[in-house]
Amino acid sequence: MSFNQFMPARAQRHYQISGNFLHVEKAPGPVLIMTEAGRYVLYPGAGVQSDTLNGNVQVENMSDADGQVTLVSGFGRYFPPTDGQEVKVTQMPDVKLASGQAVVVSELPAVTFAPGQQVGVAQLPAVALAADQQVNVGQLPAVTLAPEQTVITQPVRPTSVAASVLTIATGAAELPANPARVRVTVRASAANTQDILIEGGFAIAPGEREELFVTGAVSFAGLDGETLDVLETLQ
Repeated sequence: MSFNQFMPARAQRHYQISGNFLHVEKAPGPVLIMTEAGRYVLYPGAGVQSDTLNGNVQVENMSDADGQVTLVSGFGRYFPPTDGQEVKVTQMPDVKLASGQAVVVSELPAVTFAPGQQVGVAQLPAVALAADQQVNVGQLPAVTLAPEQTVITQPVRPTSVAASVLTIATGAAELPANPARVRVTVRASAANTQDILIEGGFAIAPGEREELFVTGAVSFAGLDGETLDVLETLQ
């Protein structure tokens, strides 16, 4: 069954349909299809598949131009000839899901936000990481505590220690950086004959020790052959 009429711009016609599909074969622009079940705005090449299309249908040429409007309807599924044309759907009817039904989205297109736009995420699903996968968090948002709220913190508990000896050579020695280091204890050997300077300014005498809470490299200066005992506490 088909509808084939010349329709002026904004003109309306009635069409008696019997079937479960309707396809816009030809039109000068968008066509408004009004049925008892709902309304559809279809462009040439677009169609509707529904079991509620039977009966009287109102057709409106929504284009600003006059032209021929050709509609094809019937039972089954309609596959228009493939000629490289695109199907453009500008409006869809409301969709209601029954209780317990779900919609699974496997892929979304790339989304670009304009400057100043933001996306608020209220809830995320549980995420399972495969073996050896990692999540890197580069930045966390600012956190504001409400009155009477508290945050409980615990000190970092060391898991191991590493001992070593640094010997002054050509007037200097350096303890390399270690991001796993919680603290480091350095003790100038009692056999030293002169003070050793930490970072060129803080002196420790023979037999003295100091604790440093630093993960970066530490430099020492002194007499060649003088030694330092080093004990690193690691997390």
